[in-house]
Amino acid sequence: MELIDAAGRLWIVRSVRRIGSVRPLLSLLLISWPPQSRIEHELEAKGAMSIEDVRRRIRTTVEAHPDYYFDDPSEKEELDALLAQVEHASSVAELYQLLGPDTFEPY
Repeated sequence: MELIDAAGRLWIVRSVRRIGSVRPLLSLLLISWPPQSRIEHELEAKGAMSIEDVRRRIRTTVEAHPDYYFDDPSEKEELDALLAQVEHASSVAELYQLLGPDTFEPY
């Protein structure tokens, strides 16, 4: 897996390992508290990417997997509108806000 941070740096994920669970004190009082894990990861820095390279990767991904971004991937107008917004984004942070990628935040 590869990650691109807000500064445009590319990282290769070499390993992810669960090292335990996280149990807030409040979870002892609530039976239905969702489980959370503490993880350890190893990343390898691969250098900076230009915003053009990041946009190109996003275009390739969205075009290959439109069903991830749209309820009805056959809606060409929606796809074209998203790709136009990607083209005009000036930072990785702006692209992140536009696409809403997955995060590892607890629910």
